[in-house]
Amino acid sequence: APCSGKTTWVNQMAERGDLIVDVNEIYRAISGCEIYDKPDNLKRAALGVRDLLVEQVRMRSGHWNNAYVVGGYPRKLQREQLASTLGAALIFIDVTEAEAAARATASRGTMGNQWEKFIRRWFQDFQP
Repeated sequence: APCSGKTTWVNQMAERGDLIVDVNEIYRAISGCEIYDKPDNLKRAALGVRDLLVEQVRMRSGHWNNAYVVGGYPRKLQREQLASTLGAALIFIDVTEAEAAARATASRGTMGNQWEKFIRRWFQDFQP
């Protein structure tokens, strides 16, 4: 889920030379905005960069050690297809909706309310 701790987990696991594909970080890199501030007009560019990096993982292109694709994929089929395509293991970071919402309020500043909407929608769409 959004605000579940996915990026924190990856940052704890990843080592120098690993590839991290994280849309929040891609937005920050291409926009210069603060983390989690994702201008709508850059969505196509950000997702294009993400897709390019995911394709690099699929093709095992480059000399990275491990790859981490950070994402909140609420639909089971989408998660399973991505994992199958990449030959990847799925890691689920378990958090309640209330915990995720509290984290959004604490860490997203003025964008907390917007992120709470993302969280609510994710939990509505989630398929175990």
